[in-house]
Amino acid sequence: MTTDKSKQKSVNSFQSWIISLSILFFSFSSTVLALVCIFALPDRSVRPLQGGVFFLGGAIVLIALLLFRWKKDMEIFPNNQIAIRENLSDKILKWVTTFFCFGFASWGFAIALICIYALPDKTFQPKTGIIYFLGSAIVVASFIFVVWKNWLIKKR
Repeated sequence: MTTDKSKQKSVNSFQSWIISLSILFFSFSSTVLALVCIFALPDRSVRPLQGGVFFLGGAIVLIALLLFRWKKDMEIFPNNQIAIRENLSDKILKWVTTFFCFGFASWGFAIALICIYALPDKTFQPKTGIIYFLGSAIVVASFIFVVWKNWLIKKR
């Protein structure tokens, strides 16, 4: 019986690490792809809309991963009591995830301003800037939702 619990605990810990690494990968790669589409295409063209699609796709994946991580961190006991698992590695992963989510959002807001005011080809594309802004705002809102829900559970 105890081996089953320890095996389940190690599987949950491994899944938690995989989710956190996925958050890091998607936040970093979608931001880099968006910046490449604006500044570093080989033919020196500027395509912020394609970068916006990559960025918005990364934002949707980040939202799903944040909500999945929140569901994985909760434990429901037989008497319908809910608790949140937290050990040292979980706390470290939460801070790293927080840093990368807010980094993703701040880069999105910065790229939105670049699309509105300072594209390299001297044009402006406010509709594309809105895509970056919405992707960033949705990630921040979902992160705040997850933190708020965890706070409410801990307060019980």
